[in-house]
Amino acid sequence: PSPPPPVPAMLGPRLSRAVSGFTFLSAVVCYTLKDAAERGRASASTFATLRRGLGLGCAAHLAVVSAKLIGIDGGGLLLPGRGLWQFYANAMAVPFAAATSLLMYGLVAFAAVTPPREGVKERVLERVDKLSSKVADMVADGVAEQLAQTDQDGAP
Repeated sequence: PSPPPPVPAMLGPRLSRAVSGFTFLSAVVCYTLKDAAERGRASASTFATLRRGLGLGCAAHLAVVSAKLIGIDGGGLLLPGRGLWQFYANAMAVPFAAATSLLMYGLVAFAAVTPPREGVKERVLERVDKLSSKVADMVADGVAEQLAQTDQDGAP
């Protein structure tokens, strides 16, 4: 006897129980990949393997859910039958949440297959420095104009 699934999912009763664990492990992998990218080590073999595994897992999830939405197991959006609404009533009761979940898996799969670009952090920091110096110059010019205007008006 397994505990009931924590959230309604389209993966069926057995896999729905494991969704929380898989999601937690995916979050840990995403954080690890983010940290590696910030340190400039995203192209190392360990992180490339993690990125590839995350992408494959998300793609497999999207493939299974897409097949279920099409109606491969008793009917769905394209194939005749009521299997989708009969077997996955909880997930179909919240279509916005189900669509949002699919969108997030798609984004993670896309991000996982996109190769990391080297030096992005340095370029962003350079642009921020340039922008902040321009903003500081604009503020200084504005303050100087205000002081000049105040002097012309004869205010103390």
